[in-house]
Amino acid sequence: RYRQVHDLWHVLYSLPPTFMGEVALKWLEAAQTGLPMCAVGAFAGGVRLCSSQRSMVLRHILPWAMRHAATGQDLLCVYYEREFERPLLHLRRELQIETLPIHVR
Repeated sequence: RYRQVHDLWHVLYSLPPTFMGEVALKWLEAAQTGLPMCAVGAFAGGVRLCSSQRSMVLRHILPWAMRHAATGQDLLCVYYEREFERPLLHLRRELQIETLPIHVR
């Protein structure tokens, strides 16, 4: 299921398919799933970032990912296929999704 929802989470969290967007999503996936491969991917991707981007990860992305993990909402169990017709904002509100500020993405 983890691989099935990866691209959906890009949309749900408004994370672009850029290197920074992938790193942000990997940190979120690591916090949400606890899967070691997500944490390794997030860490390894972070090594390739410049210092200002690494600072952005530490100041904004990691705290954001941890807040989502703390909500207790298991986003892997959401039946997204039944939600395609719903407005995205309604689904985000129900799932308590907080997108990253635009300057961080």
